[in-house]
Amino acid sequence: MTTCPPIVSPTPVLTDNTTLSAVLECLKAHRTVTMQGEYQPETLYEVLLWAASHHDSIEHAAQQLTGAPTGNDLR
Repeated sequence: MTTCPPIVSPTPVLTDNTTLSAVLECLKAHRTVTMQGEYQPETLYEVLLWAASHHDSIEHAAQQLTGAPTGNDLR
C-alpha cells in the first residue's frame, strides 16, 4: 500500500498548501482522468478540492480561482 505524501517533514505543520499538495499527489497517483483541451487533470482536481473544501459549487469555484476553466469546460 502506498502512503501519500511519501516525504514527511520532521516538524509536521498542516497548512492549506501542504494539504492541497498532498491530496493532489494522491489523486494523481491513484486516479486517471482523460481530459480534452489544454487543461490537465491537476486543474480539475484543484477546482473540485476548492469547491469541496468551501462547501461550494464547481461553477463558483471556477469563478474564484485564477486561470481556472469555466464550470461548463470542467463538466
